[in-house]
Amino acid sequence: MLKVNTFFRGIIIFVMLSVMAASCVQRDVVFYKYTELNSKGWDTCSYVNMYFFCNDSAYPDLDVSVELRSTSEYEYANLWLEVLSNIKDSTVYEADTLELRLAADNGARLGTLSTGLYTISSPFKEYHNVAPGKYNIRIRHLMSSSPLRGIREVGVKVEKAE
Repeated sequence: MLKVNTFFRGIIIFVMLSVMAASCVQRDVVFYKYTELNSKGWDTCSYVNMYFFCNDSAYPDLDVSVELRSTSEYEYANLWLEVLSNIKDSTVYEADTLELRLAADNGARLGTLSTGLYTISSPFKEYHNVAPGKYNIRIRHLMSSSPLRGIREVGVKVEKAE
């Protein structure tokens, strides 16, 4: 009886470890980069430019996320961004507006805290049938304060869609 219980316990542990390992599998990342901003603040006229290549025509669908690292010095609950991209057509830029929530209604900061910075990631857009080529994503803030204090880094993550 003892051998059977040990055997089943081993199977249960193996299954649990397998499930945990499978859930940690990441999708293929095409591009992932943060750009550090001026320590004095982010000027409303200053764009963050992210250039990347998409060379793989076998996976033409892409998911793009915008990421942000901020400090508690940032005084607003949200951040409005203008995001320009030429992913649909490499010769034409398409403009979108994105709102990032940085604080809950009670004022508590959202995101993960590490080394004094709060990190937020927000899905931005899905692109389908992307041809291989060089692309650009340009981001600037649309807030009334300039320079905008407390925003330290802006990032873009491009992944192959599932």
